[in-house]
Amino acid sequence: MQRHSQRRPRVSPTTTAPTEPPTTEPLPADRLTTISIVALGDSNTESRVLTPDIEDEWPYLLRDALAAEYPGATFTLHNGGKAGFTCEHFLVGQRGLDHKYFDLDNECLDYDPNIVLAMFGTNDVGSDTPEQREVFYANLTELAGRVTAHENTDGSHPRLVLLQPPVAADGQAAVARMSGLAVSSGPYIYGRYRPGLITLKEVVSEVGAEYSLPVVPIWDNMSALGWSGETNTLNVNILDGVHLSVAGHILVSSWALAAVEDLLYPDGTLGR
Repeated sequence: MQRHSQRRPRVSPTTTAPTEPPTTEPLPADRLTTISIVALGDSNTESRVLTPDIEDEWPYLLRDALAAEYPGATFTLHNGGKAGFTCEHFLVGQRGLDHKYFDLDNECLDYDPNIVLAMFGTNDVGSDTPEQREVFYANLTELAGRVTAHENTDGSHPRLVLLQPPVAADGQAAVARMSGLAVSSGPYIYGRYRPGLITLKEVVSEVGAEYSLPVVPIWDNMSALGWSGETNTLNVNILDGVHLSVAGHILVSSWALAAVEDLLYPDGTLGR
């Protein structure tokens, strides 16, 4: 897959900017100026119950950042994130919390996506076992194959970007300290699954490397910034030990932006 750097030439203080008006040439026929983006994942992609404004969620922040950076292109977005969903749920079909039926077709491929961003792992974890790793690897590989093999109505094929899951808290005590909430059940039990999540985030990177797919290292980046799962020096980027806060969505969108820009030409267009 050919990638195109987002870097733009900058005029240094000692360089005189050209005064001639830029020449306008027609775009090659294989360039897309309207780019359809689909985000797939769990509650950390859907997230509207966790953030007061839908525009604060990482898929919408990403769309808006692309629109601001590339005014000559049009970016549309469908947020296919579903709370409680795993990678397998999209493959076999599953009813969401609103009792509607969702699968990979009606939440992704039917939108003729040019770019698909998929963030899985948080709900796919259950225990740190070889069997769990094999199941997640098989599911993510199948999803990657179906997405990249799909032919849109214009003859193009989607580009797939994989995202590691966010860091989860390391135990219930850490969650209580971070959130100030009483430890009971629900998302607070994710601390027990942290070892398994580390395994699954590594599977995301492995599948990306094997199939030459861009990978956004969400877990690795958060860890490098200081969110170890025990001491959250980023301050509320994780609200309850597993879900993203508004600050977390901003971080994820900025890291996803860099990956998407690498797929684009400097003018924001995308090759078919």
